Amino acid sequence: MMTFDPADPDFRRDPYPTYARLRGRTPVIMRPERGDVFVFGATAVREALRDPRLVMDGARDGRPGPSWDEMAAIPDPVRRHQGLLAKAQDFHGLWFANLDSPEHEAVARLFAPPFAATPIGEMAEVIAQDVGYLLDELDRQSDQGDAVDLMEGFARRLPMRVIARILGLAGAVPGAADDLTRQVEDWLWVSTRSMMAGLDLDADARRLTLGHFAVVGLVEHVRPHLDRPVRPGLIATVALHCAEGRVSRDEALANLSLLLFAGNETTRQLIGATLFHLLSRPEIMTAVAADLSSVAGVVAETLRFDPPVQYVVRRTRESLSLWNVDLPAGVRVRLVVGSAGRDPEAWPSGVGSGPDPDIFDPWRPQPPSLAFGRGIHHCLGMRLAQAEAVIAVREFLRRYPEARLADPGAVWRPSVRARDLAHLFISTGGRS
Repeated sequence: MMTFDPADPDFRRDPYPTYARLRGRTPVIMRPERGDVFVFGATAVREALRDPRLVMDGARDGRPGPSWDEMAAIPDPVRRHQGLLAKAQDFHGLWFANLDSPEHEAVARLFAPPFAATPIGEMAEVIAQDVGYLLDELDRQSDQGDAVDLMEGFARRLPMRVIARILGLAGAVPGAADDLTRQVEDWLWVSTRSMMAGLDLDADARRLTLGHFAVVGLVEHVRPHLDRPVRPGLIATVALHCAEGRVSRDEALANLSLLLFAGNETTRQLIGATLFHLLSRPEIMTAVAADLSSVAGVVAETLRFDPPVQYVVRRTRESLSLWNVDLPAGVRVRLVVGSAGRDPEAWPSGVGSGPDPDIFDPWRPQPPSLAFGRGIHHCLGMRLAQAEAVIAVREFLRRYPEARLADPGAVWRPSVRARDLAHLFISTGGRS
């Protein structure tokens, strides 16, 4: 049986050569004492995403315990914060993303309407205004003659503003004073970084604790809005659902906080990776800048070629046999969508202008993407993430068609689960 070392720095910088070596030998069981199964082939990953015998790994344990409101009402500040911290840690069991049928559909349906095609299409102009506001800030940095960091000043900030507006935490005017304070941005940032670490193979307890502190801050920020919404948005809608008894307050608070940070991390990574792959290929960037209608193809190719989330986790509900391997109940199965997108079996010879799956080719025909999952657990924010990425990249190219990577350029975070740019330094080359 073949294995690989996820702690290998070379693997963390570029996992794709290792995926190529391991594909076709699924499942690959790494660290058998932990019962981890990794699945690398496109067909196996696609089938497993729809297999009802593979369930979500973080579902609730049926012990609701005291509510958030009861914890928040404890008079002693130390006991109150300890209770809230424990509650934040348990909130993952209330997330609809961690529920299976039929409970998943019942809860997710209440939070889904703003993420449908029509409302996302109606948001396009406002998203473009947010992008323009952030690019104006990049202009001011660039005028000082320094390289600018697209991750910190652009890719990180855009998704935060958009999801806060959808929830009703931010006003409609880009840059105006609103409830999206710097403190909320910081909570979002810490929680997304920490929660992603918790899904990695080598989670750091300190980072996870910081993440739970950040979730406490987010929930305490959202809670008064749930009691008395001040703007139209998803929070106001969910407040009605609470009043009608369709969802509990803890379920509402947990899933609103989930949407706050889930609506940030992967979108930020997608925007950053798409810009990186364009800036790394000047000839492609020039062609796309000359035909901005092709930006959607660039985003789709990035999702195939270098997706933000490299694997998703399922758990065996019962003892079963998969890929000629007998697995006991409770085994974690990691479905490596980052490998599946580059599997030659998904790209038969002669398909598209660049049949080699290791070539970045925005003009190739795209099969249905696995980057957002499949079946009931496809990403609720899929359309929003794609829309934000397309608008962000299109407006960036419109303004900076001569941009180029600076030195050192791209700096990647060491992660197994995420392809995560910490920094992307560029010289804008002057605005168009």
